[in-house]
Amino acid sequence: MYSFGDTPAFTDWYFRRRAGEVFALLDDQDLVAQIVSVPVSLSIRDAACKAAMLSGITTAPARRREGHMSALIRKSLTLLREKDVCAAALYPFDYDYYRRYGFAACGEVARLKVELSRLPGAALQGQILPLRHGSEDLRLLLGAYQACFSQYSGHARRDEAAFSLLLEELALDNGYAAVYRHDGKEEGYLLYYMQDKTIVVNEIGAASHSARLDLLSYLGSHSSSMEDAEFLCPLEDPLWRLLPDPRGAVSAEPYDMLRLVDLGRAMQGLPAAQSAEAGLTLRILDPYAPWNEGLWHFSAHDGALTVKKLPEQEAGSPSDPGAGANPSSRLSQRPAPGDDPVLTIGELTQWAFGCASGRDLILSGAALTEAAACAMDALLVKQPFFLYEMY
Repeated sequence: MYSFGDTPAFTDWYFRRRAGEVFALLDDQDLVAQIVSVPVSLSIRDAACKAAMLSGITTAPARRREGHMSALIRKSLTLLREKDVCAAALYPFDYDYYRRYGFAACGEVARLKVELSRLPGAALQGQILPLRHGSEDLRLLLGAYQACFSQYSGHARRDEAAFSLLLEELALDNGYAAVYRHDGKEEGYLLYYMQDKTIVVNEIGAASHSARLDLLSYLGSHSSSMEDAEFLCPLEDPLWRLLPDPRGAVSAEPYDMLRLVDLGRAMQGLPAAQSAEAGLTLRILDPYAPWNEGLWHFSAHDGALTVKKLPEQEAGSPSDPGAGANPSSRLSQRPAPGDDPVLTIGELTQWAFGCASGRDLILSGAALTEAAACAMDALLVKQPFFLYEMY
């Protein structure tokens, strides 16, 4: 509450109902630093990935700049791996701060803040169904969510229990939920609340053109009492392009950051090219999770990725860039390529989840050769990525 300004009602609900575990650093009985771990299952190229959403990451102001969070993140990654967690995600207060710990921005969102009078005002083609909290409502909401986001790598693999928690949280803001149905199918949904003449949309999903138009029209129909609407959606989604004039209303920005906790467990068996047995070898840098560091070979057999860690070469060889450097500098400074292409764990995470191709990583400064980038793209193709969670 001191660090984030959350209300007592939300804090009480969050720690009773939503939080999984708290990793805490104590000095005697004083809480120095903490990380809250919320269990979640993520989609990584249509495969399930046991993951943790990290939130409440903070150090007591009087104890900052003493290295406590660095130590706590390192220990937390070890504890998560022991629980078979493959990946971790967070919504950062500062992207550069978390890059030093191996997290990378994955995917981009379109963020909209638009006057309701500028939204389409056509008559609805389908139905807007207000939801309460019954089992039938949860089933409708789950069906709409899956129709909207199942094609995205990275999306949370929710069930009815997950939506029940989301509706509990929404109720703390006196919010509302609705499903959009057209021709007997759930094709969209809204989770939203009203605040200071603005409709704040926590989530909006639309699986069809009619759903996009009708959901925007439904928001616009609140113009007699509200003035603006705020929401975000995948950058690839044409929702924002339906605004009569999107200038000044839309901005593109990164959203969540992710990192692989256990790259072998996360990537083994991912859907891959039908035949790429030769594969490629990459040197991975991950000083905060040293079990990921070293030479890894990636290949494909029968449409599934095979991942194998190789024996280390002699210490200090040209293919071991950054040996002896401190952990932060080894992730923030670009290593010179040696005998093997080099990726940081953050760059590998972007490739694994499909939000960056090998060519994209070269353009972003990765120590890859063109041949290595082509081999990566032959193994795992780029895919749309989206993750709504931001606990």
